[in-house]
Amino acid sequence: MATQIIPTSEQQRIEATLVPLKQRVAAIVEHGVTTASEYADAGDVLREIKGQEKTAQGILKPYVDIAKRAWEDAKAQMDRQVNPFSQLKEMVSRPMEAYAAEERRKAQQEQDRINEERRREQARIAEAERKAAEERAAAERKQREKEIEAARKSGELKKKEAEALAKQAREQEERDREAAKLEAAKTAASAAPVTVKASIPTVAGIKRRVNYKFRIVDANKIPRVFLMPDEVRIGAMVRANKDKTRSEAECPGIECYEEDSV
Repeated sequence: MATQIIPTSEQQRIEATLVPLKQRVAAIVEHGVTTASEYADAGDVLREIKGQEKTAQGILKPYVDIAKRAWEDAKAQMDRQVNPFSQLKEMVSRPMEAYAAEERRKAQQEQDRINEERRREQARIAEAERKAAEERAAAERKQREKEIEAARKSGELKKKEAEALAKQAREQEERDREAAKLEAAKTAASAAPVTVKASIPTVAGIKRRVNYKFRIVDANKIPRVFLMPDEVRIGAMVRANKDKTRSEAECPGIECYEEDSV
């Protein structure tokens, strides 16, 4: 239940001034403003509304000031009582956070070491497989060349036929070598990365969280999707220029317009 700070008599006094104003405003809203005379009459009503509003504010503000001072006093008392707890929490949290950060650093370092070893071992295996495949391709090519040469000498193959088959054997060796390189690249890239978890105990009643943050190192490289217009600066420029054409030329991508207010 809300605490009543403003006396009922004051509230009733203000509400009484609203009744005739609401009636006059309702008539304006229903009929609208279509002539200069009606515009002037509406202006008179608006002036009276503003005057009554200022009077109401004068009546109510002292009560608001009293409530505000009471809130400020209560808030100050609460801060004096609660702040020592916050200070103690920070004193304990700081070394805990330092420990956790160091453990995460060591875990990341160990993770990088293991993954680098796995990468090197996989690269070694891939290189050995590549060399073996190339040696097989070379041996197969040499064997094929011997067979072709033997067939040529025996008369089974003519010289041109033998030369064409020897060329095919060399081309097959090159294809086998390229295939070996591609297979070695796949093998080298197949080392599955491991994750090393930081050694940070779980404490009952204490919820630990990791805050992911960032810092800008080169604003010029940030993609447009992560940027936003400086609307405060644009608004200041538009208000200073007071000219649609000039403002839109100075800041392409905006449309300037005017709004009347009274």
